[in-house]
Amino acid sequence: MTNPDERERNIHLADEYIIKQLSLPAEDSQWKIKSIIPLVDRCISRINKDEINLLDVGGGPGVILNAVSEYINESHGIKVNRFALDISLGMLNIQKKAESRIEKGVSRRHL
Repeated sequence: MTNPDERERNIHLADEYIIKQLSLPAEDSQWKIKSIIPLVDRCISRINKDEINLLDVGGGPGVILNAVSEYINESHGIKVNRFALDISLGMLNIQKKAESRIEKGVSRRHL
């Protein structure tokens, strides 16, 4: 019998997760974005920069990274350099195809 941790790891490394989750859990993204914005505003109010780096860890299709980056730029006038870290190289490729303007994406395969 396969170790559950090993099975989960293999699902993500082989991009099986992407194949089985056609909607790529984007249904609740708008709710998540709305919930994150107050925290973003609090963090941004404490910095005094024209440009920041934003790292999205395990961000799925990149919907939240894109929305938060655009919000910061439009509402605070701050340029956002976008970075992504995901166990799945396939998911990073989906983010790049979604025009997320990721500066650098790193998956476990890159490590």
